[in-house]
Amino acid sequence: MTLVITIPLYGPGHYLTNPLWFLTHKILVILFAIQLIVTLFFTWRKVAYRYQRVQSIFSSFFSFKLSLDPYFAFFMFCEGRDIPSNIKTTATILMIGGLIYLLFSTIRAIKRVQQGHLRKGGKGLYNIKQTVGNASLPIIFGVTMMSGAISRTLSDSSSTFGIAAGLYFFLLLCFILQYAMAFAWPEHFLYTYCKLRFKSFHVPMPNPEEEEAKKTNVKRCPIEYHNVISTTTRCKIGGWSVAAEDFEEAISSNGLEMTETLIYKISNINESTNEADYTFYIPVEPPVEMDKIGGYFYFHERWKFDDGLIISYGNLDFGLEDEDYYNLLYTKAEEEHLTLEEPFFKIYFDRHGEDGTLDFYAPIAEEQKEKHEVI
Repeated sequence: MTLVITIPLYGPGHYLTNPLWFLTHKILVILFAIQLIVTLFFTWRKVAYRYQRVQSIFSSFFSFKLSLDPYFAFFMFCEGRDIPSNIKTTATILMIGGLIYLLFSTIRAIKRVQQGHLRKGGKGLYNIKQTVGNASLPIIFGVTMMSGAISRTLSDSSSTFGIAAGLYFFLLLCFILQYAMAFAWPEHFLYTYCKLRFKSFHVPMPNPEEEEAKKTNVKRCPIEYHNVISTTTRCKIGGWSVAAEDFEEAISSNGLEMTETLIYKISNINESTNEADYTFYIPVEPPVEMDKIGGYFYFHERWKFDDGLIISYGNLDFGLEDEDYYNLLYTKAEEEHLTLEEPFFKIYFDRHGEDGTLDFYAPIAEEQKEKHEVI
């Protein structure tokens, strides 16, 4: 866009003499030079990871500037031409309206974050039903302004419609770019804010050795447990630990001795109510008399999968989330042309006061299904 502005100032047949445009051009050239230097600076991988907060700030600023750049070229092309005066007025109103819409979108995004819509299981930053309504307002505004300006141009017999038509098309592109970026920019702004505010948003530089360790840590093996008692309960997502403690207490109160292993899976997730079904499996020491326990408990004399993929949280210390482990399992399954059975299991092993280990186990669906015997 800086090059486009340069043409009417210094190119063949240049016609602009207003000092304000020369000053504007110098400022834009300086900003373009800064942007080019910053872009080249962050092409180095180590620099990009080390100074990612600074990079995010520059990215936010230049993306905001990009939404306004076409207007500078538009106003410059309007200079010295025989065009209706209402074209400039329309462009000014549209540009100011875009800034107001950007402010509105940013405030709305901040409120949605404060309401918890970006939490896991939340509705996200953009609610589709509300977003359609919010996005339609600037569209109606822009169409109304453009239609009114075109109507006035057509009614003015002294204006050159060919030149005006080209400017209107250019103005339409300015409008689309600015309002589209005003709709999406708040997400980038929030990301930049979180980069500066929260350490968890700082992405560590990948280590090739760690990446290789992640791949090799996925093993293929069967699992088998004996004398397993299970139950299923529905509770809030993330509140499974209370249900697990109640289950353990029920087993202990019936005189059964538990092992150090707790297995559970999550199914039937309802994001609107933030609830899910949690099925717990706890191996116990024999003998087991189920008639003394009763309730919604089931006994599996043998609980096994003949084949599956397993990855251990205890063997990896790279700050991964659950989804990252699932992705590693999916990647391994794809490499070996396997189909996994969902939901996956989490196997927690308590090491008496020390940090326990957590394994993620994905049964191979095409070769084995869950086997258990209910008494």
